[in-house]
Amino acid sequence: MATVSMVLQLLGATSLQPAQPPAGLQRMTSRLSNNESLPCLVVSRLEKIPLKDFSSEVRANLDIERFLKEATLLLDLEGANIECIVEKMLQSIFRADQESHSSRDEADCSNWLDAKVQEAKKTLFLQASWLDYTYQRLAKTIKSISIIDNEGLITDNSWLCTMCSLNGVHKRHVAIARLASPVNLGRSSEGVYFVLLVVTPTKEKGTKSDIELGRTFATILADSDFRQRLLLAETEAEFKEMLQGHAQDLGEEQKIYRRKSLRTKDFMSQAFSYDSTWLLCNGIRADFKRRLPHYPSDFMDGLRGNATPRKVMSTITFLYFACLMPSIAFGVLNDNQTGGMITVQRVILSQSIAGIAFALLGGQPLIVMLTTAPLALYTRIIYDLSKEHKLDFFAFFGWVGLFNAFLLLLYSMFDLSKLMRWSTRSTEEIFALFISVAFTVDAFKSVYSNFKKFYCESATTGAGSVSNSTVDDALATTTTVLVTTTVAAAGGLSNVTEASAVAVAKVCHRDTSILFVLLCLGTVFLSMYLLNFTKTPYLNRAKRELITDFSLPVSVLVMSFFGTYLFRDVYQENFTCNRQLHLVFVIAQPLPWTAILGAFGLAIPLSMLFFMDQNISSAMVNCPTNK
Repeated sequence: MATVSMVLQLLGATSLQPAQPPAGLQRMTSRLSNNESLPCLVVSRLEKIPLKDFSSEVRANLDIERFLKEATLLLDLEGANIECIVEKMLQSIFRADQESHSSRDEADCSNWLDAKVQEAKKTLFLQASWLDYTYQRLAKTIKSISIIDNEGLITDNSWLCTMCSLNGVHKRHVAIARLASPVNLGRSSEGVYFVLLVVTPTKEKGTKSDIELGRTFATILADSDFRQRLLLAETEAEFKEMLQGHAQDLGEEQKIYRRKSLRTKDFMSQAFSYDSTWLLCNGIRADFKRRLPHYPSDFMDGLRGNATPRKVMSTITFLYFACLMPSIAFGVLNDNQTGGMITVQRVILSQSIAGIAFALLGGQPLIVMLTTAPLALYTRIIYDLSKEHKLDFFAFFGWVGLFNAFLLLLYSMFDLSKLMRWSTRSTEEIFALFISVAFTVDAFKSVYSNFKKFYCESATTGAGSVSNSTVDDALATTTTVLVTTTVAAAGGLSNVTEASAVAVAKVCHRDTSILFVLLCLGTVFLSMYLLNFTKTPYLNRAKRELITDFSLPVSVLVMSFFGTYLFRDVYQENFTCNRQLHLVFVIAQPLPWTAILGAFGLAIPLSMLFFMDQNISSAMVNCPTNK
């Protein structure tokens, strides 16, 4: 008998107040408690879930190692029904938690234990009662479907797993009971030998939920031959050792099976699935076929509905600030790294052209084009190479961009995006973490640079110290704040000596650094507070949603007002803005063939970065949990 799959049975009850019942039913329901009524409805849902892969899922192996040490084992447990069995298992689980309540007397501990057990039973069981009749079923269970000769696929009735989440539980618990004799627990559970109970806190992330933990141990119990061996275990240590060994054996078997299944031919057919009549551009044609029928609605839907204009305006405002601020930040970074060759204006212009083109022609309208920290780093590498080899930077940069576009076009023609089906959730989360860390590190670098520049100990020059009176005299003579000796010389300040000018350049502006931190953290905290404003009791629902929609622009504008007007006496450094922008056909500049070949080599990893960034971002925005 081979286990094929596992079935998750979710049973929930909803007590619906019916319409006026018949007279006979009124007499029946009159004897019920106030919180119950008959008839009631029971919602039953079955869902197929896969077995745990112990060869690749790290969490499964960690759960086995941890909970086998802490698991509650009840061997040869006596019980006539499921309520009695589960109650004994719950008592064994919660009895260990009484150590934290050692100051209580025995009566208080007993009352606390009974209360916890009753609370767990209310969550574990679906109950409906009338007079002496009781309808009771486990609310959430995991069972397995097996294949038996001459019978086909049937539900395995020799074991079951039940689980629940409780508010008062602070850690996850696992209990395994081996019954002394098989017990009839109802339909499809006529001869149960093993009962697995999982109790978890309600506030637990998805990978540590009760279903995931139950699926881990249920995968082990799904093997019928292994369950026969567990019946022969005499001690708890032997029982745990057998569970640990079987988990390792499953990992080895699954690893071998996965290697056999990943043959080259099967991999290519599953990964690409080329059309028999078309070799190239299958994905591009499919994107246009899917997008064209809905293309007009992408624009017309923004004009339909009463709340649509507000949502459209909030989205436009949000995207304006969300796209503009990184462009300015990385534009300033590129300006400093390239000696003013890649300016903020060029970054904003390129971002605008690429964003509009992608919005009109792209098959994924949820993606927004943004410059990121890796691209700024790559620009610095290209600039350093061009400067080291005395090449024209714009020509070299242009060839890298052209080769990058050519490689991306090849990727799309061969439909390499289908390879992303092998990307796992962990890969997406790691990439998102990388992008978040990159932005965070860049913000802290800016804070550090500001403190390093303005938060100095004292004003000193190369020739020695300059007294405070000299600095005060220089500042009194100057009508504007002098930052460099170049500005001082341009102002025609003949009465300021060279030493005084350098002293002005070295004047500390600690208030500038403090204001920098205030504006930086204030923007983040205010934006996060307004983003979660829907969770507050203030105002009505429509106004709370309006504030949430405009959280980012409001935060930026408010903190910009603070920095510009309320703290206008504090010196603030501005980035350079050259209003002259020349458009030049850069690749017309001659380059040696070795430089062009080097540009192609630089374009290969850059195209891979674009490919991964685009596809992983698409997978993340289309994930149901992120919508």
